[in-house]
Amino acid sequence: MSFVTSEFTFSHERLKNIDLNAFSDSFKVLVPDQYVEGNYRLRRYSQFTGQADSLKKLPHSRFVQSKSVNYLSGDIQREYPDLESDLVEATQFKALIKEVSDYFCFNPDKTVLGVHQIRILCSGSDEGVPVPEGIHQDGFDLIAICCIARHDIEGAETQLFQDPDGEPIYKCIMQPGDVIYCNDRKLYHYTAPIHASSSANVNGYRDVFVITVSLSDARVK
Repeated sequence: MSFVTSEFTFSHERLKNIDLNAFSDSFKVLVPDQYVEGNYRLRRYSQFTGQADSLKKLPHSRFVQSKSVNYLSGDIQREYPDLESDLVEATQFKALIKEVSDYFCFNPDKTVLGVHQIRILCSGSDEGVPVPEGIHQDGFDLIAICCIARHDIEGAETQLFQDPDGEPIYKCIMQPGDVIYCNDRKLYHYTAPIHASSSANVNGYRDVFVITVSLSDARVK
């Protein structure tokens, strides 16, 4: 179990004892993100608080980021459908939330988690863009980027920066089961576009959960 301090920047880990296949059906029912051009980005979003085994889903709310952290969609009240109840109640979803909570070691009863379920599509010569806003911060205390699936794609290199105008301090192509824990107050992040890996007839996709952490009772010292 980790204990996050002010010195923490990031860590690249593997998810433990999580059955990634348990999430596959839920990614098939995502809806297009109406706030980006094209139909390559599918998304759902919900907020939670509490212990993973008794997770409390908060009332539906819009997702808003400041223009200072998202020049493309900042200050826009974005409306996304909630995560499906079958997913929220699933054992593997609760296990994922517990693993993130245990790593950061925050007080779950005084912390709000935002869970973004995202699929990026590509086909033939049409690329998919995971991060249309470019190098950015999300505007929270901590984030966890969890790679769930890659299917017939190339690319999607994830990069972390101390200075958005500088060179990345870390970069990797996340594989299914990888998770990057990140201090969103200290670092910026970006993920490069994806491309279909074989013929023009192939439809590729990349599935992730991005979990944002808002600490109201800061155990980050």
